[in-house]
Amino acid sequence: MNRPEGQIAIENMGLAVIKKHFFLSSLKISIEKYLITVVVWILCMATILLQCNSIARAVDIRELLLDNVHLYAVQGDGDSQYRVGIMYYDGIGITQDYLQAIKWLHLAAEQGHAEAQYKLGFIYFKGRGGVPRNDSEVMKWYRLAAKQGHVIAQYNLGSIYANGKIVTQDYVRAYKWFDLAASKENKNAKESQEILAEYMTLAQIVEAQKMAQDCERKSYKNCE
Repeated sequence: MNRPEGQIAIENMGLAVIKKHFFLSSLKISIEKYLITVVVWILCMATILLQCNSIARAVDIRELLLDNVHLYAVQGDGDSQYRVGIMYYDGIGITQDYLQAIKWLHLAAEQGHAEAQYKLGFIYFKGRGGVPRNDSEVMKWYRLAAKQGHVIAQYNLGSIYANGKIVTQDYVRAYKWFDLAASKENKNAKESQEILAEYMTLAQIVEAQKMAQDCERKSYKNCE
Protein backbone atom coordinates (compact mmCIF):
# COMPACT_ATOMS: atom_id res chain seq x y z
CA MET A 1 0.00 0.00 0.00
CA ASN A 2 1.40 3.43 -0.92
CA ARG A 3 1.93 5.79 1.99
CA PRO A 4 0.17 9.16 1.88
CA GLU A 5 2.29 11.92 0.39
CA GLY A 6 1.96 13.98 3.55
CA GLN A 7 3.30 11.17 5.73
CA ILE A 8 6.34 10.74 3.47
CA ALA A 9 7.01 14.48 3.60
CA ILE A 10 6.85 14.53 7.39
CA GLU A 11 9.19 11.51 7.64
CA ASN A 12 11.65 13.22 5.30
CA MET A 13 11.42 16.33 7.43
CA GLY A 14 12.20 14.17 10.47
CA LEU A 15 15.39 12.87 8.84
CA ALA A 16 16.44 16.40 7.96
CA VAL A 17 15.76 17.54 11.51
CA ILE A 18 17.91 14.73 12.95
CA LYS A 19 20.81 15.65 10.61
CA LYS A 20 20.54 19.29 11.66
CA HIS A 21 20.39 18.20 15.30
CA PHE A 22 23.75 16.43 15.06
CA PHE A 23 25.28 19.31 13.07
CA LEU A 24 24.21 21.84 15.70
CA SER A 25 25.46 19.58 18.48
CA SER A 26 28.86 19.24 16.79
CA LEU A 27 29.04 23.01 16.34
CA LYS A 28 28.06 23.49 19.97
CA ILE A 29 30.84 21.11 21.11
CA SER A 30 33.40 23.13 19.10
CA ILE A 31 32.25 26.35 20.77
CA GLU A 32 32.39 24.68 24.19
CA LYS A 33 35.95 23.51 23.55
CA TYR A 34 36.98 27.05 22.62
CA LEU A 35 35.41 28.55 25.75
CA ILE A 36 36.96 25.90 27.97
CA THR A 37 40.35 26.62 26.40
CA VAL A 38 39.99 30.27 27.37
CA VAL A 39 39.10 29.25 30.92
CA VAL A 40 42.14 26.96 30.96
CA TRP A 41 44.55 29.79 30.31
CA ILE A 42 42.92 32.21 32.72
CA LEU A 43 42.92 29.71 35.57
CA CYS A 44 46.41 28.44 34.88
CA MET A 45 48.05 31.85 34.59
CA ALA A 46 46.34 33.02 37.77
CA THR A 47 47.50 29.90 39.59
CA ILE A 48 51.06 30.29 38.31
CA LEU A 49 51.29 33.92 39.39
CA LEU A 50 49.84 33.27 42.83
CA GLN A 51 51.51 29.97 43.70
CA CYS A 52 54.86 30.04 41.91
CA ASN A 53 57.91 32.29 42.29
CA SER A 54 58.50 32.01 38.55
CA ILE A 55 56.86 30.50 35.50
CA ALA A 56 59.75 28.07 35.26
CA ARG A 57 58.62 26.45 38.51
CA ALA A 58 55.03 25.95 37.37
CA VAL A 59 53.73 22.39 37.37
CA ASP A 60 51.91 20.76 34.47
CA ILE A 61 49.25 23.18 33.19
CA ARG A 62 46.72 20.46 32.61
CA GLU A 63 46.91 19.27 36.20
CA LEU A 64 46.57 22.82 37.49
CA LEU A 65 43.45 23.31 35.39
CA LEU A 66 41.82 20.10 36.52
CA ASP A 67 42.66 20.80 40.16
CA ASN A 68 41.11 24.27 40.03
CA VAL A 69 37.98 23.39 38.08
CA HIS A 70 37.47 20.17 40.01
CA LEU A 71 37.87 22.02 43.32
CA TYR A 72 35.11 24.47 42.48
CA ALA A 73 32.95 21.65 41.12
CA VAL A 74 33.30 19.65 44.34
CA GLN A 75 32.36 22.77 46.30
CA GLY A 76 29.09 22.87 44.37
CA ASP A 77 29.67 25.50 41.70
CA GLY A 78 27.26 24.68 38.88
CA ASP A 79 29.33 26.19 36.08
CA SER A 80 32.40 24.24 37.19
CA GLN A 81 30.39 21.02 37.45
CA TYR A 82 29.18 21.61 33.91
CA ARG A 83 32.73 22.22 32.66
CA VAL A 84 34.02 19.07 34.34
CA GLY A 85 31.17 17.11 32.75
CA ILE A 86 32.04 18.50 29.31
CA MET A 87 35.72 17.71 29.81
CA TYR A 88 34.87 14.10 30.57
CA TYR A 89 32.41 13.92 27.68
CA ASP A 90 34.84 15.29 25.09
CA GLY A 91 38.03 13.93 26.69
CA ILE A 92 39.54 17.40 27.06
CA GLY A 93 42.75 17.01 29.07
CA ILE A 94 41.52 13.79 30.64
CA THR A 95 40.45 10.32 29.55
CA GLN A 96 37.00 10.39 27.99
CA ASP A 97 34.45 8.91 30.38
CA TYR A 98 30.73 9.21 29.62
CA LEU A 99 29.65 7.92 33.03
CA GLN A 100 31.72 10.60 34.79
CA ALA A 101 30.32 13.13 32.34
CA ILE A 102 26.78 12.11 33.28
CA LYS A 103 27.63 12.35 36.98
CA TRP A 104 28.91 15.93 36.82
CA LEU A 105 26.31 17.13 34.33
CA HIS A 106 23.58 15.76 36.59
CA LEU A 107 24.96 17.75 39.52
CA ALA A 108 24.94 20.94 37.46
CA ALA A 109 21.55 20.21 35.87
CA GLU A 110 19.92 19.64 39.24
CA GLN A 111 21.00 23.15 40.19
CA GLY A 112 19.11 24.47 37.16
CA HIS A 113 22.06 24.81 34.77
CA ALA A 114 20.30 25.01 31.38
CA GLU A 115 23.32 24.00 29.29
CA ALA A 116 23.88 20.94 31.49
CA GLN A 117 20.20 20.03 31.18
CA TYR A 118 20.37 20.29 27.40
CA LYS A 119 23.58 18.24 27.27
CA LEU A 120 22.04 15.49 29.39
CA GLY A 121 19.08 15.32 27.02
CA PHE A 122 21.45 15.04 24.09
CA ILE A 123 23.57 12.32 25.75
CA TYR A 124 20.52 10.23 26.64
CA PHE A 125 19.26 10.69 23.08
CA LYS A 126 22.49 9.36 21.57
CA GLY A 127 23.13 6.66 24.22
CA ARG A 128 26.72 5.47 24.10
CA GLY A 129 29.81 4.74 26.21
CA GLY A 130 27.89 2.77 28.81
CA VAL A 131 25.06 5.32 28.90
CA PRO A 132 21.94 3.65 27.44
CA ARG A 133 19.39 5.48 25.30
CA ASN A 134 16.64 6.69 27.61
CA ASP A 135 13.69 8.45 26.01
CA SER A 136 12.08 9.55 29.27
CA GLU A 137 15.35 11.21 30.35
CA VAL A 138 15.64 12.84 26.93
CA MET A 139 12.24 14.47 27.37
CA LYS A 140 12.83 15.37 31.01
CA TRP A 141 16.05 17.26 30.45
CA TYR A 142 15.12 18.83 27.13
CA ARG A 143 11.91 20.15 28.70
CA LEU A 144 13.76 21.62 31.69
CA ALA A 145 16.29 23.34 29.44
CA ALA A 146 13.59 24.51 27.01
CA LYS A 147 11.56 26.01 29.85
CA GLN A 148 14.58 28.14 30.67
CA GLY A 149 14.60 29.46 27.13
CA HIS A 150 17.32 27.17 25.74
CA VAL A 151 16.73 27.59 21.99
CA ILE A 152 18.22 24.31 20.73
CA ALA A 153 16.33 22.35 23.39
CA GLN A 154 13.13 24.05 22.23
CA TYR A 155 13.93 23.20 18.62
CA ASN A 156 14.70 19.58 19.52
CA LEU A 157 11.41 19.22 21.38
CA GLY A 158 9.60 20.50 18.32
CA SER A 159 11.42 17.90 16.21
CA ILE A 160 10.56 15.11 18.64
CA TYR A 161 6.85 15.94 18.66
CA ALA A 162 6.84 16.29 14.86
CA ASN A 163 8.53 12.91 14.32
CA GLY A 164 6.45 11.01 16.87
CA LYS A 165 9.17 8.42 17.50
CA ILE A 166 9.89 9.16 21.17
CA VAL A 167 6.47 10.48 22.13
CA THR A 168 3.06 10.43 20.49
CA GLN A 169 3.13 12.59 17.38
CA ASP A 170 1.61 15.98 18.15
CA TYR A 171 1.79 18.68 15.49
CA VAL A 172 0.33 21.35 17.77
CA ARG A 173 3.01 20.88 20.44
CA ALA A 174 5.68 20.57 17.74
CA TYR A 175 4.58 23.86 16.18
CA LYS A 176 4.50 25.51 19.60
CA TRP A 177 8.14 24.63 20.36
CA PHE A 178 9.26 25.54 16.84
CA ASP A 179 7.46 28.86 17.26
CA LEU A 180 9.24 29.59 20.55
CA ALA A 181 12.65 28.75 19.07
CA ALA A 182 11.92 30.67 15.86
CA SER A 183 11.06 33.77 17.90
CA LYS A 184 14.70 33.70 19.07
CA GLU A 185 15.95 33.80 15.48
CA ASN A 186 16.55 30.05 15.12
CA LYS A 187 16.43 29.54 11.34
CA ASN A 188 16.08 25.76 11.53
CA ALA A 189 13.03 26.10 13.77
CA LYS A 190 11.51 28.65 11.39
CA GLU A 191 12.01 26.33 8.41
CA SER A 192 10.57 23.33 10.26
CA GLN A 193 7.63 25.43 11.44
CA GLU A 194 6.80 26.47 7.87
CA ILE A 195 6.99 22.88 6.60
CA LEU A 196 4.86 21.56 9.46
CA ALA A 197 2.22 24.26 8.89
CA GLU A 198 1.46 22.72 5.50
CA TYR A 199 0.03 19.64 7.24
CA MET A 200 -1.95 21.48 9.93
CA THR A 201 -5.35 23.10 9.92
CA LEU A 202 -5.66 26.80 10.59
CA ALA A 203 -7.33 25.99 13.93
CA GLN A 204 -4.33 23.87 14.96
CA ILE A 205 -1.87 26.63 14.06
CA VAL A 206 -3.84 29.22 16.01
CA GLU A 207 -3.96 26.88 19.02
CA ALA A 208 -0.20 26.28 18.84
CA GLN A 209 0.54 30.00 18.61
CA LYS A 210 -1.66 30.68 21.62
CA MET A 211 0.14 27.95 23.59
CA ALA A 212 3.51 29.52 22.71
CA GLN A 213 2.30 32.94 23.82
CA ASP A 214 1.01 31.48 27.09
CA CYS A 215 4.38 29.83 27.72
CA GLU A 216 6.22 33.12 27.37
CA ARG A 217 3.63 35.14 29.31
CA LYS A 218 3.75 32.69 32.24
CA SER A 219 7.55 32.30 32.13
CA TYR A 220 7.16 28.71 30.89
CA LYS A 221 5.17 27.60 33.93
CA ASN A 222 3.19 24.44 33.00
CA CYS A 223 4.65 24.67 29.48
CA GLU A 224 5.04 21.06 28.32
